Amino acid sequence: MNTKLNYKKDQELHFVTTSEMKNKLKNIAKSLNLSLSALIAYVLMKFADRVKQRYCFGNEDGNIYERIDADASIHFYISKEDYRFLKKMHADLTQVCHGI
Repeated sequence: MNTKLNYKKDQELHFVTTSEMKNKLKNIAKSLNLSLSALIAYVLMKFADRVKQRYCFGNEDGNIYERIDADASIHFYISKEDYRFLKKMHADLTQVCHGI
């Protein structure tokens, strides 16, 4: 598996998760000799096209957020361009969810 990253680290992001999921991600990152931040950026890069396709052209799902009872957090870094895309997508989905 080629996990070489040529990725700008312009923007810090933070999300919450469960300790169990964070530990699983840490183990995967360790096995690939990556930092946790690099692993998350790698996954985002690999699935960016699918996310964009679903976001722009997929069926509406009512924007239901699943409760995960988070007890851990992760900070990671992505490019400004990807940050702007995620921010715009979140804003659009929140507007649809709240009927704005």
